[in-house]
Amino acid sequence: MSEQTILIVEKEASLQKEIEHAFQQAGFRSWKTSLQEEAMNMIQQMKPAGVVIGSELKDGSGLDLCRAIRQAKNWTPLVMVTEAANEIDCVLSLELGADDYVTKPLRLKELVARMKAVLRRGSLCCGTEVERTEPGILRNGELKINSEQFAVSFRGEWIDVTRKEFELLVFFANHLDQSFSREELLEAISTEEQGMDKRIIDVFVSRIRQKIEPNKQHPNYIKTVRGVGYMMRSQTSSIAR
Repeated sequence: MSEQTILIVEKEASLQKEIEHAFQQAGFRSWKTSLQEEAMNMIQQMKPAGVVIGSELKDGSGLDLCRAIRQAKNWTPLVMVTEAANEIDCVLSLELGADDYVTKPLRLKELVARMKAVLRRGSLCCGTEVERTEPGILRNGELKINSEQFAVSFRGEWIDVTRKEFELLVFFANHLDQSFSREELLEAISTEEQGMDKRIIDVFVSRIRQKIEPNKQHPNYIKTVRGVGYMMRSQTSSIAR
């Protein structure tokens, strides 16, 4: 069953086997490859539930594969494995469309947990039956955030967001019309990612705007506050729970 299958794309055979074993222990099936071209074919034809992508492949880089998948308009959940010392790759992986990432030395239980969280959000966002009266609902105009089910919709359409985008939206929605610096926003959504450059917030905001702003050139929800950072502007209907 495709919803139980993870595709592992990794150059190093020993690490590939370790990742495979971790997902099998968690109840997933798995496919493996070390080639970008083969991975693209498997994603398109076999439709895995999610993809783990290593930083280096035999015929390219993990970032190249991430870019190619998203350019093909394929929204299969992606979790990148990046080098701990390479902050640029961490930022680029999110900018190119990865849903999450983990750094080396790899903690296999964390990798599986992050993939499960990404899959859970995707399942909830794509579902057709969602309770409208559940607690934990945040609303601001046409934006709706279910803080308990990790689901976001805009104008009645469910949208895909990464873990950090979701956390940032929840924080903004709970602090309408309040300005925050990039440092404050990074602190609000960061737990284990210590030392992350504050400029990653610009990446998250840009991607969120692409998903919820009708006019990307003149955003109405998330406003840039010159000399400070960002704020979420209250819309016509106040936030409700």
